[in-house]
Amino acid sequence: MNEVLRIASAPAFSTRHANPYNYLLASALEGLDDSPRVAVEEFSLSGLVRRPPHIVHLHWPELTFLSGHRTWRHVMRLAVFRLALARARRVMGTRVIWTVHNPTPHEERSSSLVRRWYRRTLERSVDTILALSLSGVGTALREWPALSWVPAFVTPHGHYRGEYPLETTREDARDALGVDRGETVVLFAGQVRPYKNAAALVRAATALRGRPEAVGLRIVVAGKPSDDEVAAELKELAEADRAAGGATTLELAALDDERLALWLRAADLVTLPYRAIQNSGSAILALTAGRPVVVPAIGAMSELAEAMGPDWVSTYEGDFDAETLADAVRWLREAPRSSEPDLSALDWEGIARTTRDACLTALSSPPHSQFALFTWAQRGAAGNRTHRGSETPSTKEPSMSRDRSTRPESSVMLIATSGGHLTQLHSLRSRIAGTERVLWVTDVTAQSRSLLRGERVFGLPNRAPRAYLGVLRDAVSLAKVFRRENITHVYSTGAQMALSALLAAKIFKVPFSYIESGTRVRELSATGRVIDRIPGVQRYVQYPFATNDRWRFALSVFDGLSVEEVPLPPEGYKPRVVVSVGGNAHYGFERLIRRLHAIIPSDWSVLWQVGPTDVSDLDIETVVSLPAEELSREIAAADIVVSHAGTGSILSVLRAGKRPIVIPRRAAHGEHVDGHQDDLADYVSARGFALVREADELTLDDLVENQRWVVRSAEDRAPVAVA
Repeated sequence: MNEVLRIASAPAFSTRHANPYNYLLASALEGLDDSPRVAVEEFSLSGLVRRPPHIVHLHWPELTFLSGHRTWRHVMRLAVFRLALARARRVMGTRVIWTVHNPTPHEERSSSLVRRWYRRTLERSVDTILALSLSGVGTALREWPALSWVPAFVTPHGHYRGEYPLETTREDARDALGVDRGETVVLFAGQVRPYKNAAALVRAATALRGRPEAVGLRIVVAGKPSDDEVAAELKELAEADRAAGGATTLELAALDDERLALWLRAADLVTLPYRAIQNSGSAILALTAGRPVVVPAIGAMSELAEAMGPDWVSTYEGDFDAETLADAVRWLREAPRSSEPDLSALDWEGIARTTRDACLTALSSPPHSQFALFTWAQRGAAGNRTHRGSETPSTKEPSMSRDRSTRPESSVMLIATSGGHLTQLHSLRSRIAGTERVLWVTDVTAQSRSLLRGERVFGLPNRAPRAYLGVLRDAVSLAKVFRRENITHVYSTGAQMALSALLAAKIFKVPFSYIESGTRVRELSATGRVIDRIPGVQRYVQYPFATNDRWRFALSVFDGLSVEEVPLPPEGYKPRVVVSVGGNAHYGFERLIRRLHAIIPSDWSVLWQVGPTDVSDLDIETVVSLPAEELSREIAAADIVVSHAGTGSILSVLRAGKRPIVIPRRAAHGEHVDGHQDDLADYVSARGFALVREADELTLDDLVENQRWVVRSAEDRAPVAVA
């Protein structure tokens, strides 16, 4: 590609003296010497209108759109941006990428109404996200679930070498600042804001006085406070520390680069006792200056510690107090370390290449306002990427000009609510003829993101049962997909999400096949009962004995399974147990969790996947849900699996070669919408696929004895025409 990739960054070069991060990134992008070359410019609304770039790169969009105190200006910026971006997409194919430094701003800006509009604007505009760590990607997706299906890349925060005068020796820096060369200097540097919690450092030092760790200890807080209240508190605490025999230095003023570099080089340790943190340029700057860092084990700080090594980054849990400071001082004085850390993982060239990859991926994907359809993949080390779409970006370079002439390839739509419905459809896909190229439609959960890795996916909300107004809204959303995608057939296993797809398919005259959930053995689900009344639908059940003149049988998730007996483990063996209550976001299963907690020995290893069940009073570690891959690994490694009587959960266990212990939910206890799990439990029990018990009757012997059985699966079977 000979064309130059034009990136309008907000900001690019203009903030170099306040924070060199953007300047260093922009310079590294322009310094890439292979194709395509990159040109970076400052983003402006007028530039977006007059000369649209290929990429708009946002960093702190709340500052771009909501800075200042005049709400009308915020409204105007957002309105102009939306209009200008719509035009830029048409004439240039412009895409928007967002490096999510802070998923939620540290301070609220503008009015609540404008903030909602701002959020909606980003949700509709951003085509690719970047984060400075893997945990940053996860945090961004939790805070912005509407962006869960856009491509995501990890681009670490680069080092600051060459941007600050860090050549001064420790001794010369101390002489220039009037600090005793023999003292242990613990430094907090940078803007002093309430959430950064600098007061905790001074308070901890005062509490530490009189202990060996406090001998020769000087605390330094250097930076401009955000307000007078913060400054007054620090002055009061510093006076109290001096009264207790301590030494605290306050330099409460804005620091230029030279002054900041002097304090960094004079320090022995940089401590950042933040209450909230995702990423930290201050920590990277301290490491660039060759100073070890203490940070809380939140946000991306544990990843930073892993990348830099335990000699250079120490993390702590909980509040920063005297014990935390004592541990930090002992770590500083006792841990051997080299003269400077290895910062190769933070090299700017690798970061720039990954950023360019993200831009090219965004250009080759549909705009997120249409749909941005990717799942997880990952590649290692500096220039790490978490690229949802394929294991690596396409080697075919996307054109930077928009091609209007191509018609999308034909696709089959597979739609199912996450949890058991999605597990079933995913399992049946290989059995359904003609599903080589598909577009998945589901809701965003850890399970769906993991299960649909590498697939094109359109996200819909997970509506509460029988939320039929939501069904109509989702049908409108899907109609937009039908307009842009060449959908030739729709298949669904439910739940009511299928009704939205059916309405859209009817409008566009696309064939629709509905496969009733395997949970429904003898009676139809609410969705099935609705579909039973609609003409022109191909209807299937998963059990031959459940057919009639309107419902046919073609395939089942239980096809090809058999059970074998094996010897029990030796006496005294402590099995690993997985407890899984499925992915239903609306119903917990408290009776089962409490019963298992009562009967399982405390020295057994147990994974508790409890969904929305509240058992916070029990002394167990629980997870709400797990990605499908991780849950599959846990089940494969388990000796005993206890599950609710949901098709997806049972199927996951059977496919892993395990015979589950199945406990049906009871509507009378508020555990499900009705008693349909009884039928499935009876079916799998009669076939020997599971041991079925009531929650209140489950015993330890049931768990032990069930280890006698394993499940075998037949080889892949031929595809079936379900149309």
